[in-house]
Amino acid sequence: MADTKPVAVSAAPQLNDASFKMAGKGFVHKAEQIVFARENGELDLVDLKIFDYLLNRVYGELKSAAEGDIHRVPVSDVLNYLRHSSSDRLLKSLHRLGTVEILINYVDEANVENEAVVHYLSYNLSKAHDGFIHFAFDPILLKFLHNPKVFATVSLLHNRKYQSKRGKRLYDIMAMFINRKYPCWQPTIEEFRTTMAVTNEYERFDNLKRRVIEASVDELNQIAPFFVTVEYVRSGRGGKISSLLFTAKPKGPSNLLEMRMVADPIGKGRKHVRDPHTVDFVDGHTDSERDYLQVSQDAMKRAVDMLPDGETVEFFLEQWSENMRGRQVGDADRSFLNWLELELAKRADSSMEIVHSDTIFSLLEQWEGSNQ
Repeated sequence: MADTKPVAVSAAPQLNDASFKMAGKGFVHKAEQIVFARENGELDLVDLKIFDYLLNRVYGELKSAAEGDIHRVPVSDVLNYLRHSSSDRLLKSLHRLGTVEILINYVDEANVENEAVVHYLSYNLSKAHDGFIHFAFDPILLKFLHNPKVFATVSLLHNRKYQSKRGKRLYDIMAMFINRKYPCWQPTIEEFRTTMAVTNEYERFDNLKRRVIEASVDELNQIAPFFVTVEYVRSGRGGKISSLLFTAKPKGPSNLLEMRMVADPIGKGRKHVRDPHTVDFVDGHTDSERDYLQVSQDAMKRAVDMLPDGETVEFFLEQWSENMRGRQVGDADRSFLNWLELELAKRADSSMEIVHSDTIFSLLEQWEGSNQ
């Protein structure tokens, strides 16, 4: 573990992510270098979930973070997110994040390819101090964490549901490709084995296919806001399978509703009529609200065309949906696209940063009312 001297302590913002803490929502932008990091040791699924959560909580601090800056997050928040109460298990995860080596590939300023051996965290205490986790990111990793050029937008809500590390890893990778013009990842079999950390397992391809490839795709398709299909590419006619072609496709509104029904089932083995005015635990909306907040696939495609490279439409759709709760929405497609246009303009023009999101939504609400 890097022996970094602590130089500053920052408290993670408690107001900016208050809604996430209550509802399990939030996103994290993971750089391509981290998504494809290779482990030289054993990390558990819970370790990766904790890293994503910590990155989400202190992301706003990373813009001005210096090497050795120590951040802190309440232990109770992390345990609540993980939905368990074992602080010992949490401490073991922090220890692994600070000691297990990961290998990352990157291109430096001189356009030279490099490989670095780092850790996810460079500093952690042997026990939680004053009810907080104190940590810092590895100094080399730090430069990839804030505002990466190529990244995956990972939902912490979806992240929490994964039961296998390989399913989560495939989700992270495909979340990076979903909104590209060619939303595909095509690794060779050896590249796939290395990425999924199964270089010495499942030597027979039929076992690899059943236990890793298909199992990961099935789990992802149950949880992610997009579908993934896999094709087996052969080297010439009748040749051996040489690579895998994973393709991502957004799920439609009806598919997403089915996901919510599965995520929050009511009574196993019996029929139940859902109350249209009951707030859903998963997304915070009632079914009646969801009816008028449904955005069509055509509008989703138009939204993708408006977005800069690397951004995901799901991220903006959830923001819009969350803030439109209880407001007037006559035409969901038009409302979402108009809001997105204003939101992107706000990001592009620094003079618009002072415009609060509530102002934008109030203007949209008035516009909706005048056009009904």
